Amino acid sequence: MAAPDQNARSTEDDDVHKEIDRAKDMIERCLQLYMNRNETAHTLEVQFGIDPRLTRLTWDKLAEDNPEFFQNYYTRLVLIKQINRFNELLGQQHRAMNIPLVPGKAVIV
Repeated sequence: MAAPDQNARSTEDDDVHKEIDRAKDMIERCLQLYMNRNETAHTLEVQFGIDPRLTRLTWDKLAEDNPEFFQNYYTRLVLIKQINRFNELLGQQHRAMNIPLVPGKAVIV
């Protein structure tokens, strides 16, 4: 029969492993939403009460175990950021071109 201290440690170990697995599952969901590491840590803390340090450690371990995936993932994040910025600029250009003319002002085309 196991000593009470061993049972307590075993239960604590199980709890830690469950929390790590939970963090990993939530990180994988955030990856599908193209969140970066900091966005993921913040989201998991706010929505699920997962310590950001655990999220970052788990993220780092996943990145270490899957370097090719994360290299491609980071490239996609940069591309998404560029596309979003381009779309913002395109929207600004559209709004600028649709500004109503002031009566009596000449328009040079």
